[in-house]
Amino acid sequence: MRALVCDFDGLILDTETVVFDSWRSVYAEHGLELPRAEWVAAIGTSGPCFDPLAGLLDLVASEAVALEDSPNGVRAAKAAGLFCVAVPGPITRGLDFAEADRVLPSLAEWSLDDLLATRASGPPRGR
Repeated sequence: MRALVCDFDGLILDTETVVFDSWRSVYAEHGLELPRAEWVAAIGTSGPCFDPLAGLLDLVASEAVALEDSPNGVRAAKAAGLFCVAVPGPITRGLDFAEADRVLPSLAEWSLDDLLATRASGPPRGR
């Protein structure tokens, strides 16, 4: 493995919860509701394609591991041919991560060596 492709927003730093709560407040000020399901469906849809390997020197998908926190992000990583480890956050926990190669409850207890080992053989898929 030569590269880790990380989704920072929601995975490395949980900004999704605070942004959702802020938008929900704005909606409420105008007498509207922002359903959590609609918000969650949009997470990870920032672009029509996922090409994290563009611009990296001589790197192919089989040499990278993606870390994602949303089903849309997982779907994009898999479409790009990447091995994908899903780590759901507070907003995305409970969603369907069936397309991920591995699902971990948190990165807090996993070293880089642990993550690399999940690619080789891996622990049972967590939910």
